[in-house]
Order: sequence, then C-alpha cells, then structure tokens
Amino acid sequence: SSCGIDKEPAIPISSIAGGDLDLSYNSTGFFTHHGAANNGGGTGDDEGLDISVDSENRAVIVGYSVNASGNKDLAVWRITEDGVFDPDFNGGEPFTHDNAAGGNDDDFGNAVFIGPSDEIYITGASRNGAGNFDMVIWKLTSSGALDTSLSSDGVYTHNNAAGGNLHDQGNDIVVHSNGYMFVTGFSDQTATNRDMAIWKVAPPGFLDTTFSSDGIVTADGSAGGEDDIGNSIILDANNEILVAGRSDRPGNVADMAVWLSLIH
Repeated sequence: SSCGIDKEPAIPISSIAGGDLDLSYNSTGFFTHHGAANNGGGTGDDEGLDISVDSENRAVIVGYSVNASGNKDLAVWRITEDGVFDPDFNGGEPFTHDNAAGGNDDDFGNAVFIGPSDEIYITGASRNGAGNFDMVIWKLTSSGALDTSLSSDGVYTHNNAAGGNLHDQGNDIVVHSNGYMFVTGFSDQTATNRDMAIWKVAPPGFLDTTFSSDGIVTADGSAGGEDDIGNSIILDANNEILVAGRSDRPGNVADMAVWLSLIH
C-alpha cells in the first residue's frame, strides 16, 4: 500500500480445505467462457473436452465452440494459473479453426498433448465434403498459431483407415520424443461395424509406413461383436503402445478392452 497499490492479502494454502474451490483462481475458483467461435459474442454452445498443463502451469483446454452458422469449430483456450486468458496465446483470445476436412461443417477437438516446447497437439474430427468425419491432427505453436511444420498448414487429416470410407475420429493423442504422433480412435469398416484404429504420423505430416506397412493398425471384433473403439493411448518404456477403450460382445454389450502394439 505504500506504493499506492491496494492489494488483497494472499490466501494461505494451508487455510484452503481439501475439495474447496481455490479462490485465488479467477477470484472464484472457476473459469467459464462462451462464444469462442464468434469472438466472445456467440450464443451457441462451448465445451471443453480435454485439458493439459504446460511447462508454465498454463491450462490448455480443447473442445469446440458453435459458430454463427450453427456448426462446431475446434476451440482451444489457454488460461494462466491465475485463471484468466493468457495474453501470450493468440492475442489473449481462444484459437478456433473450422473446415479442416473441407466439409465446412463440424470440427472438434477431443484430446490435447503438450510438447517439450509447449507446442500443442490436438486430435479430433472434421466433417468432409461427403458428409463423413475425418480424423484430424492440429498442431499449434506455443503462441497459438497453426504450426506449418505439420503438413505445411498445421493440419493433418485422414479417412478410410478401416476401408469403409465412412467416419474416422481421433479420441486421444500422444507424441514420442522423436516427434512421431500416435492417435487412437475409430474408423468405420461398415455403417454398422466400427474398428479401433491407431495412426502413426511422422512429424512432417504423413503416415509412417514402417508401422504396420501403411501407418495404421485396426482391430475388429476383439470381444466377438462389431464395434471397437480406442479412447486413450500411452507409450511405455518398452516402445509399446497401449490403447484402452471398448469392444462389443454379441448383442452390443461393451467390454473394457486394452490393445497392445509395438511402435516399430
């Protein structure tokens, strides 16, 4: 106060009970935002679907925001540890992107991975011109711009992993220390048969054909039924890929499933 600044005393951590909202975060213990796809003026839905924290304790949230046309745009928010927009990310605004697969329709991010230089990898899906979803990887720089080291425009898309030329979707992503990206999710073999899929994508943005000869592993009927879906992926110290998700038994009853694959 001797400098003319009226500053509230900090709340000692020891005084915050476990499970209580931390009021040092945005003065409320929570942060909300709407209208990311319309520069804060939209009235449609905004939703965060995954969150990670970078080397400076900034929260990176990915999901979608409904734009003025009623379609979902990929949305990325970066929030400081004080619970406000990070001014060093996209000018202090959320990052949004649409039309990754060329269908001028829904785009959404399901999962985020933070790289060693706080670069941001996102996977999800984008509807293509035929009306089906393609798997997408978006790569952003730490400053919140598309990183053109991936596919020259920061966006990689893929469809038809399981041969059905229908929906493909990324549900989780992990990046190896060598920069190779691994995505799991699903690809439709037919309109009624969904396969678990793993994509291995090289840093420049192409499938690594040293992985299963085409860069893609799919699994079908693991529990004896039709749909198989990968929801989460990790790499272990033995250069193995572990995917968790679901596999349907006959009668469309889901079993928990874990698949193991080698990186090479």
